[in-house]
Amino acid sequence: MTDVLDDVSGTVAARIREAMGALSAKERLVARAVLAQYPVAGLETTASLAEIANVSVPTVVRFVSKVGYPSYKQFQSRLREELAEKTASPVVLETRSSTSSKDDELVPWASRIIRTSLGNTFEQLPESEVQAAVFALAGAEGSIHTFGGRFTHVLAEYAALNLRAIRQRVYYHRDIQDAIAASVEMSKRDCLIIFDVRRYQPDAVRLARRVKEGRGTIVLITDPWMSPIAEFADIVLPARVEAPSPLDGLVGPMAVVEMIVAGVQLLLGEKAADRLRHWEEATAYVEGRRL
Repeated sequence: MTDVLDDVSGTVAARIREAMGALSAKERLVARAVLAQYPVAGLETTASLAEIANVSVPTVVRFVSKVGYPSYKQFQSRLREELAEKTASPVVLETRSSTSSKDDELVPWASRIIRTSLGNTFEQLPESEVQAAVFALAGAEGSIHTFGGRFTHVLAEYAALNLRAIRQRVYYHRDIQDAIAASVEMSKRDCLIIFDVRRYQPDAVRLARRVKEGRGTIVLITDPWMSPIAEFADIVLPARVEAPSPLDGLVGPMAVVEMIVAGVQLLLGEKAADRLRHWEEATAYVEGRRL
């Protein structure tokens, strides 16, 4: 039986971010140009990419080599593969799933996919971005708002429910109009946690850009192929979304949420403990039960 997991552990975006510290100043210009218009800029000719980044063609070639590709052709080939995965519909994924499974092997097959996806999620998370997310959410002087898409709205609600128990001023927005209304009042003191995975939602992108223009902090939880929001988000946390079903899985992103919540709780310390205690006391009182 073959797995439906695709080898995206070496996505171009991930490799670029990992190599950023080893790049020269000129090579970093190429890196930023590729990430700013990802993956379209990387599909240009070397001359066109050099012009976009305002560097020489040899600089582009050196950049490609430093991020782990022997040639520009292979660099572009990988980008095209990513683009195909990025735009894959449930119909395409259903075909892969149905040709990769057998009913009598469902449990071990599904278990392998989910465990591998979850393990790769943590292996590929940038530690610096994780720490930045924890500090941003624990130290936010204003409010935290969460928003998700067609399926990821459940992650946004889950994140808000957990964060609300350990800190104040946390708001979940299910409806885009509610999120728009909240964005009007958001400032640089506030944070937006937004979830956006492949088949990215234009309204989510525009909402995030609106918050960014108001100088709010954007924490994006996305997939390895990166939502367009990654171009301007302050913090980007990619999670694997492979699943046995034709639809993208939420196990990886949910695990990221739980890790971030744990980090915030640890950083807040006694403040979080006091908040959680009062939260539980209030819940018990309203529900008419003894704590």
